[in-house]
Amino acid sequence: MLKKIIMAAAAFALAALPGVASAAPVGAQAVDGPYVLQVGTPPGMVLEVLRSEVGKNGGLLRQFTRDGTDEQKWLFFSDGTIRPVLNTSMCLDANPNENWDGGKVWVWGCNGSAFQRWAQAPGLAKTLQNEHSLRCLDANPNENRNGGKIWQWRCWGGEPQQWNRIRV
Repeated sequence: MLKKIIMAAAAFALAALPGVASAAPVGAQAVDGPYVLQVGTPPGMVLEVLRSEVGKNGGLLRQFTRDGTDEQKWLFFSDGTIRPVLNTSMCLDANPNENWDGGKVWVWGCNGSAFQRWAQAPGLAKTLQNEHSLRCLDANPNENRNGGKIWQWRCWGGEPQQWNRIRV
């Protein structure tokens, strides 16, 4: 927890510097949130982007115990994107080069592509399906611990793909 507090202070200082992006691109607007996205697999880890990775293309996502930090807060935008509160110029993105079960999901600079648009899979409550890969956001059920992998997987609606939106 101390490490997260130190990183939060560093990120706050960095955000105050000129040229550091933190605003959403023109055109898209936040329509819902912020939310914590909690996976249905016990013990109910949440989707987290590392503070040190939130401004990098290919920034790491992981499962983590809910702790109330901004690293775990997400906004849903009018263009179908899901963006971290810490940097709304970045989007949840399904790696276009890994359109298979277990393919990477990360944050990437918002660019309007189908890799960054998400919606509920037809008939599968609480899922988030990527428009390009047609795979769902999935928490590796064999790694349901702090640091566990987040990936894209064929949509089937099981607990690792059920994301409870908890307003914060």
